[in-house]
Amino acid sequence: MGAREHLNDITTKAIDSHVHVGDRFHRDGGLHRMWTVQEAGNLGLSVVGKAHFLPFVPESTHIYGSVTLNGGLHPKLIERASKEMSRPWIVWFPSINAKAHYNAVAHDDAWQKLFTGITLGKPIEVTDKFGKLTSQSIETIDAICQTGAILATGHLSSDEVGVLVPRAIQMGVRSVVLTHVSSRHNRVSVDEQNKLIALGEQAGVPVYAEHCAITWIDGKEGAYDVVRDFIKPIQAVGAQHCILSSDSGRVVPSGSQKSATPMECLTAFSKLLIDNDLSLSDIQQMIVTNPRRLLQSNDA
Repeated sequence: MGAREHLNDITTKAIDSHVHVGDRFHRDGGLHRMWTVQEAGNLGLSVVGKAHFLPFVPESTHIYGSVTLNGGLHPKLIERASKEMSRPWIVWFPSINAKAHYNAVAHDDAWQKLFTGITLGKPIEVTDKFGKLTSQSIETIDAICQTGAILATGHLSSDEVGVLVPRAIQMGVRSVVLTHVSSRHNRVSVDEQNKLIALGEQAGVPVYAEHCAITWIDGKEGAYDVVRDFIKPIQAVGAQHCILSSDSGRVVPSGSQKSATPMECLTAFSKLLIDNDLSLSDIQQMIVTNPRRLLQSNDA
């Protein structure tokens, strides 16, 4: 059996740490989602549910909960959500409402069309005009630390990530996920990834660089190169410090040949990486071992 044939055995044990969900009407703000919060528990593997605009995603069987701070940096929201969580969960810093996201997609017609009419509120920044973390950002980090949640960087800029994560590590956050570092809209350089990972190691705080299947599967044609944007960065950082997630949940048109479910996305993306010289053990590290360590899970 070759690596591709063994891959199915590995993906059945995967945990997908980034799956978009909607309410009972399949809505997340103005976005239509393939699965409701409840349905996400029946996708064949454990997932972390993410919603851009729902107050929070509650945990349930096979679903780890989360909060995304698109409504603002509100420590009390984190505290309220924590009362509903009995297992590890994630707090994403602003995504679509991050000022960095606005800036990155301002002249991108495809992204503007995709997100037309769904941005809520004023664009959110975590630093002031001097590049220092705002008091609200620090209070938010503190709430994440106090509730034992996992910090994910969302769609913040690389500069913001470079200020936020060291402070979070210093304050004693449980662990950190550098959200889809290969995305052209909020890319974090390999040098910065290594710097933050090393800083975390010194403090005993795991820091993981996340690569998402959807970045490749739905990426603008010609925007990404599999070796340049995925293989080399993973090799430079080390698979032991990376996570592969699907970032799935968008609605796929009937008859589309694109991968849709978390399992389909992870499998297709993993095959691509194997075909470009990542090993099967690297894939297992990134879709099984590291997500389990992140979530300290014994789930199958």
